[in-house]
Amino acid sequence: MRMRELSLRQDPDLRKELAQLARGCDFVLPSRFKKRLRAFQQGQAGVCMTVFSTTEALWACQPRSVHVTEPVTTALSESIPKFYFPQGRPQASLNVDGLISKIEKIFSQFPNERATIEDMGQVAKACECPLYWKVPLFCLAGGDRTGFVSVHKFVAMWRKTLQTCHDDASKFVHLLAKPGCNYLEQDDFIPFLQDVVNSHAGLAFLKEAPDFHSRYITTVVQRIFYNVNRSWTGKITCTELRKSNFLQNVALLEQEEDVNQLTEFFSYEHFYVIYCKFWELDTDHDLYIDQKDLARHDDQAISHRMIERIFSGTVTRGSKVYKEGRLSYADFVWFLISEVDKKTDTRYRLTLTPNSKITLRDLKRCKLSHIFFDTFFNIEKYLIYEQRDPFAVIREVDSDGQEVSDWERYAAEEYDTLVAEEAANDQCNDV
Repeated sequence: MRMRELSLRQDPDLRKELAQLARGCDFVLPSRFKKRLRAFQQGQAGVCMTVFSTTEALWACQPRSVHVTEPVTTALSESIPKFYFPQGRPQASLNVDGLISKIEKIFSQFPNERATIEDMGQVAKACECPLYWKVPLFCLAGGDRTGFVSVHKFVAMWRKTLQTCHDDASKFVHLLAKPGCNYLEQDDFIPFLQDVVNSHAGLAFLKEAPDFHSRYITTVVQRIFYNVNRSWTGKITCTELRKSNFLQNVALLEQEEDVNQLTEFFSYEHFYVIYCKFWELDTDHDLYIDQKDLARHDDQAISHRMIERIFSGTVTRGSKVYKEGRLSYADFVWFLISEVDKKTDTRYRLTLTPNSKITLRDLKRCKLSHIFFDTFFNIEKYLIYEQRDPFAVIREVDSDGQEVSDWERYAAEEYDTLVAEEAANDQCNDV
């Protein structure tokens, strides 16, 4: 009876816990108050209801514990090494001052310590760069405007480059790209490739045919973007350069006198095949072909549905092809390589999705996707594959043990055919 007569305020335990609750204690729970209040419900129902409301109000007003993210300490932040290097991983062993001294020594050999375009080969090697980086180095240092580069201007340019670019891909993009850009567009390659045409021993015969310079350069540029620009944006980034073997091919230009051995980008024979195939279709020789012209390709082996698809603008960058209804020579380079070589770096089997649709991922995973495409695009190639010798694949491996691509095989065969036809025509003309 005495317990019931006590008011809630006289209960020392509850008073202590209420005080803790008012101070914002995190360990006071409402259930503890509810349990004690039930003991007073029979005798002091009215008082208990009032106090219960007060308790709930106090709980609602209690400051909630807010999780505050503590700043990472210096010791903890230093334990996580940097792992993202968009400009390449810095080389701790690089002796910049020693490299600059080497460059200054080379410049001291030139009159007034000024290098012309003919001298840039020595400068490029002093910079530990491939030989055919010479024109990009010359242009970035301002040589294209003055005709020469002073030692002070070049050293300042190259020192800044070494401080910001730490691998070959980032350096190459920095040398060729427009100011403020961290990617390469098609016209950025023109000065570099023009120097290859002018100075490479394997292309010396082109000096007598300047009209073919732009055609060859256009072909190489399109092949570069075809193989390197996997994002299909028309802008080659440092990451795409690192994932490709283009820079390795540029370095090989210095060692390989026969450009036809560099079949992925610089082969003149491949250019000759592509240009002759386009020239056969371009009857008015305006460097554009329409749907009727393209339909004559490969003795009209290409399906009309595929030709319509090409000119719809769906598979070409931009809307120019769809609006004008014609393909340029640059577009034809992409078409011919894609039509001849439909193989991709894939796995072994084609898997249908649950909704019975073939996706791009399915095609990339299928090692026979090129046969799948020929079934719809070029029935003659499909029949040739069906009737081929099953042991032919063994003979299609070169002496180095590497499989020759469909494009390389096609270009070699077509080049031999074109050369034989040209020789036969020359004999007829002589008679």
